[in-house]
Amino acid sequence: MTTYATPSELAEEYRQTGSRYMRQAELEFQQGDLLQASEKAWGAATQHLMALAVLRGLPHESHRELRIAVNHIVSETDQRRIYELFAVGEGMHANFYEAWMPEEAVSAGIQNMKELIGIFEVVPPPNGSSPGRPPRSRLFFRDRGDNP
Repeated sequence: MTTYATPSELAEEYRQTGSRYMRQAELEFQQGDLLQASEKAWGAATQHLMALAVLRGLPHESHRELRIAVNHIVSETDQRRIYELFAVGEGMHANFYEAWMPEEAVSAGIQNMKELIGIFEVVPPPNGSSPGRPPRSRLFFRDRGDNP
């Protein structure tokens, strides 16, 4: 018998991965690897966003779909600060490829991603009327390095 992960199980997987990525971002920053710190902080925030998206049946497998999920969450919660913080995260993601942020900007960006995650963590559960399609089914949890 095949067992599928539920949206709640997937959301929890995303949140755990996001928390691990943030710990890695802080460690990379302390070690002076600003590029990895930038990318891990961005990844941490997007994992938490993906947790919200999967619970709402919103697609979340591309950058465009993440931006659409942000728009949906902002319209649902009226937390307009999410727009600003998500844009900072996009800059952190770009920094990974282009290496233009000084140390103090990466440090501030990590703090901004923590703030964004904090906002995502208090978004109430969906109200049941989702505009998205059902989440894609997965046969198993993808190993993201959370397993010892």
